[in-house]
Amino acid sequence: MASRGPSRSRCRLSPWSLEKFAAHLEEGPAGHGWVEDQVWTASRVATRISRKFHVTYSVSGATRLG
Repeated sequence: MASRGPSRSRCRLSPWSLEKFAAHLEEGPAGHGWVEDQVWTASRVATRISRKFHVTYSVSGATRLG
């Protein structure tokens, strides 16, 4: 059997949650306590997902949400 490549786990956030989270990110990092710079890092995104939706994502998993 030929490999179909690496498997990807399904997104743990619903389409509705992803839409709400995108709007949530529009507030910028300072709106969520990161005032030292205005950059959303993968680590910060994973932290916000955990705090808002109580779902854990790794840093690398957060980069694949887009």
